[in-house]
Amino acid sequence: MADITLNVFKPKNQKGDVVFKDFGLRIEAKIASTESGTLVPGTVVKLVDVSGDKPAVAIAAASDTAFGVVQYEAAKKNSYTYTAGADNSITIASFASVIKLEASAAIAAGAKVEYVPTGAKVVTNSTGVAFGKALDKATASGDIIKVMVLVPNLA
Repeated sequence: MADITLNVFKPKNQKGDVVFKDFGLRIEAKIASTESGTLVPGTVVKLVDVSGDKPAVAIAAASDTAFGVVQYEAAKKNSYTYTAGADNSITIASFASVIKLEASAAIAAGAKVEYVPTGAKVVTNSTGVAFGKALDKATASGDIIKVMVLVPNLA
């Protein structure tokens, strides 16, 4: 008889997966119509100044103040890529959410992290705007670590 793994719907260390489901702020948002890029789980986003019933977001640059991080959503039809369009509603993990993100280099546990837009990764804060704190140690690029989102300047 073959080995069977029951109830496996996604990889164990899925980038963009929220760790503590009942902890932290999550916000339903829409992708700004001006955003031409593709958002994937783990993408750090900024607020965009447009009107509408939901906050509008776009991919943040390393120098932008982060609003939050695109959350992985298994229930979505295509939960790995999001683009601007008619059905562009996404969930953003924001203040105090703990989310799994990909490191672009070694990161010490407890270090402030900043966003690296290329590849939607994080690195120890040095020149960009810190948006979170690493809760795990990353030993190399590609490691998936838990990061607590501590969005600055929420006031």
